[in-house]
Amino acid sequence: MRAYNSLLKWAFLISAFLFNNNYFHYYRKGFSYNKINYPILNITLDPGHTNETNFAKFPARQGRKDFDTDNDGWIEEYELNSIVADSLETRLKNDPLINYVRTKIDGKYTKAFLECLIKNDSLITEMATRERLPNEPRAYLPVHLGKKVYNIGVFAENNSDLLLSLHFNKASWSNNYKGFHVIISPNNEKYKESLELAKIISRTFREKGYKISECIPTDPLTETPDSLLKEGIVIRNLAALGDPGHKLTKPVVLIECGWLKDYINASDKEIKELSDAVYYSIQEYVIRNNFDGNLYK
Repeated sequence: MRAYNSLLKWAFLISAFLFNNNYFHYYRKGFSYNKINYPILNITLDPGHTNETNFAKFPARQGRKDFDTDNDGWIEEYELNSIVADSLETRLKNDPLINYVRTKIDGKYTKAFLECLIKNDSLITEMATRERLPNEPRAYLPVHLGKKVYNIGVFAENNSDLLLSLHFNKASWSNNYKGFHVIISPNNEKYKESLELAKIISRTFREKGYKISECIPTDPLTETPDSLLKEGIVIRNLAALGDPGHKLTKPVVLIECGWLKDYINASDKEIKELSDAVYYSIQEYVIRNNFDGNLYK
């Protein structure tokens, strides 16, 4: 029976590859899910920032007016992060092998997120107020806002198998910020799995025609090997991705999807293509781990 199941799985994998030029569309019509018992991947989807913790923005008159969702005259990073997350959600909600929860909707923290913050207040307060290591990057946020950022990882640990955070590179005087890169954290017990997904995302983005940013901020506490930087992957200490005093126990990946300025006029098609690149990466991660030992469980 074991040999039969293994043969059946590989037959499915090969057929998925042959009949789809993009990636493994395992939701493809005609596939019977009850033949193989696949585990479900539970994702915490974090559209980065809010109107309280937002630093990157451009005048709304320079971009699509409907991207200025709060009508304050600016297209801000948190708004574009939310728009891409909404597009990605249309894929995720129809995928039988993925469940998801969001930390924010329209730039506002969800009720479940805020309840988690209250429940874990002691732990999160300790994380947000601890003494920093020499040269450790700081968020420079008031404690009440910093606690919400630290809660992103705690919320993911309590609700999912994976944390995926969506961002855009901040506005800059340098065009070198154009392009994407992927951030993983050293404060993660599932570092291997995080790196696996980061590599999948990097390859998928490049195959879809997206360029790696020529300027990738690094971390003074944690050196990133040149081999990873060449793939657009960097290791950084970020509050949302874990803490030296509280390592997260689930894989965590943050995607800087591109330079914000390049997307403030993006068409619906361009937003969909970008979110699809993220979705196809998640699909391959699911396929790999279903065939290679369920690493996210």
